[in-house]
Amino acid sequence: MSDKSIKAKHRQTVESRAQGCCEYCRIQARFATQSFSIEHIQPLSRGGKSELDNLALA
Repeated sequence: MSDKSIKAKHRQTVESRAQGCCEYCRIQARFATQSFSIEHIQPLSRGGKSELDNLALA
């Protein structure tokens, strides 16, 4: 993932949408062993884009 490819507005929207939980396994951030990041569901290297429907908090 390239942090620079994700706009601050999109980052805030994804974090709000996730409500403090991993969007894959739904664990709450306070119980996670590592800090969350925003990932591209379909990687940029495979044609994915930095759009809301391709971003997940994980």
